[in-house]
Amino acid sequence: MIEDAGAKPIRKIEQGKADLDTYGYCIHRDLLTRGETRALLERLDEQAHLEREAGVAWLGNGARGGNTWMGYPRDANGTAPWQGIRTLLNKGRVFIDLAMNATILDYMRHAFMGREFYLSSTNGLILRRGAVPMVTHTDQLYVPFQTPIPIVTNVMICLSDFVEEMGATRVVPRSHLGPPPKLELDLTKMDLYNSEPIETIAVECEAGCAIVFDGRLWHSSGAHRSDRTRYSVSTYFALPFVRPQDDYPASMRDDVYASLGDAERAMFGFKTGPLGRIDPRFPGDRTNVDFKAPFIPELRAGGSSHAIALVQKDKNAEPNAFAPEAVKRPDNGRRGGR
Repeated sequence: MIEDAGAKPIRKIEQGKADLDTYGYCIHRDLLTRGETRALLERLDEQAHLEREAGVAWLGNGARGGNTWMGYPRDANGTAPWQGIRTLLNKGRVFIDLAMNATILDYMRHAFMGREFYLSSTNGLILRRGAVPMVTHTDQLYVPFQTPIPIVTNVMICLSDFVEEMGATRVVPRSHLGPPPKLELDLTKMDLYNSEPIETIAVECEAGCAIVFDGRLWHSSGAHRSDRTRYSVSTYFALPFVRPQDDYPASMRDDVYASLGDAERAMFGFKTGPLGRIDPRFPGDRTNVDFKAPFIPELRAGGSSHAIALVQKDKNAEPNAFAPEAVKRPDNGRRGGR
């Protein structure tokens, strides 16, 4: 049983910074107004709904790894226990404004000790009944050594209440001060698991709060056992020193790209491994050699923009093996529920 009760929701940023240093995370209350929270929730929910409708949704059971796919929901109600909405900067001005929130950036300057940083990703996360806990991990698990300060720092923006039965984020307070948790790879599921039992506590707070956590903090999502849906946006920042000097996915000429094989493209940055996701800017645009992404613009009900879906190459393909072809709606013909 964890005796450390961990951080409590606060409104004063200086207390939040102190909690971040002490516990590895803090809970900033009322980061957003009710109107701002509602606007983000409505835009995220609409985008998620239309991505499911178009068969381009990033879906799964909550565990990630081999338990995720891109396409249509596979359950009878037309949703999924877990849905991620990627590349939010392309999907509404409200998400750009969120990434530039002054309080969030103040926390980042503190976490990175005044060093330059940049936005690494911003994704929507939706959990419903049946979502399983994610493996307890750190957000910089790909770094093969301990670091004296975080290389990455995440801010989870709560667009709904976070309570334990809704799969609230779970943490190990003060774990950012030590080594990362032990992880093993399950080759049958292509997913990580904890080789030793880990006790965690749920981070509970209200909609409009932000959970700021050090990239070294041990954490996971929890099991979702409620009929209420959990909505959030992850804004994930990083130090820039591991970026390549030349950004080839952005700057390479089209004729040079067309002349390359997959191994060459992978070496030049067109591979996730696990960072570097490339979502196409237009149909047929460049994407990763190891994880093909569908074209997904900002989608609005009744709007003129449309997504271009992917399908699996064959029914026996791995969950993330896709080819850029037209997608047929599942046999049940159900439309994704909201």
